[in-house]
Amino acid sequence: EVANEVMLDLVEAARKHPAGAVQTRLAAYQDWKLPKDALSPYREALFGGNRMATTSLLWATFLPTLLSLYLLLNWLPMLMVQKGFSKALAPMAVLVFNSPSVVGTLIIGSLVDRYGARRIIVPSFLLLAVTLTLLSTASGFSTVLLLLGVTGFLLLSANYALYGIAAQQYPLAGRGTGSGAAVAAGRV
Repeated sequence: EVANEVMLDLVEAARKHPAGAVQTRLAAYQDWKLPKDALSPYREALFGGNRMATTSLLWATFLPTLLSLYLLLNWLPMLMVQKGFSKALAPMAVLVFNSPSVVGTLIIGSLVDRYGARRIIVPSFLLLAVTLTLLSTASGFSTVLLLLGVTGFLLLSANYALYGIAAQQYPLAGRGTGSGAAVAAGRV
């Protein structure tokens, strides 16, 4: 038995190089898979055409990105109090975390368009790791706010760029499925 991913790749290859015997086998496969497998269009959109690595990498990127984002958004007020700041200052920290993302999204997005995703997103995540490490040891309120602003700039901007990057990795017919599945994997 041939794995479905391999079969889907073979189907795409057969479409590109038609031959009598191949077309007969392709038609038999299409007849076999359509009535019995309602998930095959989704599997083909996500993993067909050598997209297994791309889909897996997107899912592996969205998961820690959205996890970090939601943890910070939900726990930031409590983290500020744990650092010794008053509850009254916590909303300011949330504002400082979110606000830079407006400008950051425009900057990161244009840099991704100009230089490519890998050259911008990878350094953004590395810098984010450094910033989060510094944030964990920071003690002064102005230092914490500065690091929160940089964290929000990097994390939210890179997250928004990932949505656009995800859509570009799939053919038009599977774009919604691919992007939606990547975001869903991040929200698990």
